[in-house]
Amino acid sequence: GGLHDWQLVFAPWFSLLEYRLDCRIWQDKNLPAILEAVFSLYEQAKGNYRLDLRREYAPLSYVTQFNESDAN
Repeated sequence: GGLHDWQLVFAPWFSLLEYRLDCRIWQDKNLPAILEAVFSLYEQAKGNYRLDLRREYAPLSYVTQFNESDAN
């Protein structure tokens, strides 16, 4: 045996968004639909968030993610 140094960090599930880089395109989707698409990739997000929207969001013609984290 030897001495080991451990560190435990507690963070909300959305901190995981920082660690995935991707390139994606959304066409004719509104912001809530884009957020749902990104969040659906994370098992930890299922049942752990709610979009409490107060208005309608118009579709965006073209949105890109180019080598950016999901947090962007």
